[in-house]
Amino acid sequence: MKKPICIVDSRAPQAALARLAQEFEVLPFRTQNITYEAVSCHPDVFLFQYSDTVILAPNIPHKYKEFLHKRGVSFTEGSTVIDETFSTSVAYNCAATKEYFFHKRGLTEEKILQCFKNHDFIQLPQAYTRCSMLAIENCAFITSDNGIEKVLQSRNFDVCYIRPQEISLPPYSHGFIGGCMGIFERKIYLLGALDFLPDGEMLRTFARAYDYEIVELYEGKLYDGGGLFFLKSE
Repeated sequence: MKKPICIVDSRAPQAALARLAQEFEVLPFRTQNITYEAVSCHPDVFLFQYSDTVILAPNIPHKYKEFLHKRGVSFTEGSTVIDETFSTSVAYNCAATKEYFFHKRGLTEEKILQCFKNHDFIQLPQAYTRCSMLAIENCAFITSDNGIEKVLQSRNFDVCYIRPQEISLPPYSHGFIGGCMGIFERKIYLLGALDFLPDGEMLRTFARAYDYEIVELYEGKLYDGGGLFFLKSE
């Protein structure tokens, strides 16, 4: 049986990559001379995924398209080309649940909008949506953005707010919680350990309330790598 695939920032701590390799076929993600260096290896800048829907930026390096194609992973290419402008770097950085779609209006890749045109679009103030939040259920979310927290609470969603100050994203002062995480089969995989996060126990309790297990991938400070994306090989 083929291992599922995990797409992850190639600059993530080696201990985390080694731990992922025990369960997944790890695809270390890296680009050069396309977008801002800080997010150049972040999958969530170049791809969108919800369930079996995978939409890639057209200028994602060809080797990644080839890798997914050889493993039978279906994907669609968007029209937004990633570059060093803010508007392109956020085009694929959105989130969806069974009923809702989340992003900042006017900045979303058109093919993603078409896929979710029947969803309730929830306007958020943070265009780096996937980096800033993780949807664990249709109405339950983890976020490190106060603006997102307020919007979600206004919809009576269940929200776990995590202070981001101890999340690493060089060269910035801090990163964002969504960029540290990904979900596969009722497990939240985390690039770091909750003991290094002031709100770590609260996050653990929140996940447990929804019957999720947290897998801490290495013993260290949380690392914002633009999310973990899990895909099943055919």
